[in-house]
Amino acid sequence: SSVLSTYDLSLADFEHAFDPKIFIQKLTSPIYGFDEEVKQIADGGKDFNPQPYQDLLERAIEDLRGLRTKVDDDIRVLIEETKEAEKHHKKELKDLNSKFHTIRSKFQSLDQRISKVSHTAVRTGQQLEAVDKNRRKTEAGKKMIRQFLEFNTGDSHKFDPIFRDFSDLNRLKTAAATIQQLQKYSNQLRGDDKAKIAKKAIQDTADKIEAHMLSRFQTELLQSHLKKAKVLAQTLCNFQAPKVTGEFVSQVMKKIPEARSSLKSLSIIDPQVYKDKCRTFFGRITDECKKAFHVIVRVFPAPSSVMVQILNRVFEERIKPFIHEAVSRNSEIGDNLRILEEAHLQTSSTSDRLYALKQAAMKTFMESEIGQH
Repeated sequence: SSVLSTYDLSLADFEHAFDPKIFIQKLTSPIYGFDEEVKQIADGGKDFNPQPYQDLLERAIEDLRGLRTKVDDDIRVLIEETKEAEKHHKKELKDLNSKFHTIRSKFQSLDQRISKVSHTAVRTGQQLEAVDKNRRKTEAGKKMIRQFLEFNTGDSHKFDPIFRDFSDLNRLKTAAATIQQLQKYSNQLRGDDKAKIAKKAIQDTADKIEAHMLSRFQTELLQSHLKKAKVLAQTLCNFQAPKVTGEFVSQVMKKIPEARSSLKSLSIIDPQVYKDKCRTFFGRITDECKKAFHVIVRVFPAPSSVMVQILNRVFEERIKPFIHEAVSRNSEIGDNLRILEEAHLQTSSTSDRLYALKQAAMKTFMESEIGQH
């Protein structure tokens, strides 16, 4: 047997788990006839010649030494390159860290400057706002003095045009707000005879504007324009001794029949008849109050006081006369006692219903106020 070639060792032969048997098989694979020669030696027909295997193993040892030398060289090169890369990385990291501190310092300085500028801007804005507020206040004061002096002439032709033209709602509101302010100023001049003419002219103008607004208010209510009526009511309630609440309550009272008209066909009132009349009368009161409360909470800025006024007048001007009228027409004590019993029953139940209506209406008002804010 002769060695025709050798197996070239490489690092790939040692990348995985090392198996000596597989390694020897690969190493001796270039020897042709190896299997046949082993068989002949085993049969005793031929002597074993170890020389090719010795040569092959010696060559393999040399190759392994060469591979080891190459691996050692590669490791030294990689170590040097790693040291150089690490040195370069540290330098870059140091440069980046230095730049970061520089940028951070610049940002802190910029932030301080921005904060300083913003504080200065806020202070400047506040100062400008205060100056503008004082300027507007001064201008408003000058305008008020001019208008007051015009009123003091007593000549309506010299009054500000806003007190003469009420065709537009916005102009009417402006005129009302201005005249209300003038009323406050004129009231502070008590005992000053020189301001008598101005006081009277201001009051006359205020009455005129209030009358126009009341008329407009009633029109909006009749047309169920509650939002417009609310705007008017808010201004009307700012007049001195405002008439809007009393006018509205009076309109409600007109819709509730008086005692005489409810009992006009009866000279002597039978208790059973009175019972029927009572239910109709108190039912009408409940219906009209319910309608009024629905409007009040959607129009008036202080609805509770308006509802209380209605309830007080209903009791004083309708319920009390209704009971008195029925009793005064009867001479029988027994009949009057039954009438009073029925009146007490209806008054008590109606009071409960009206209280519940008022509470429900105020709940609606509060929910509306919270929703707007």
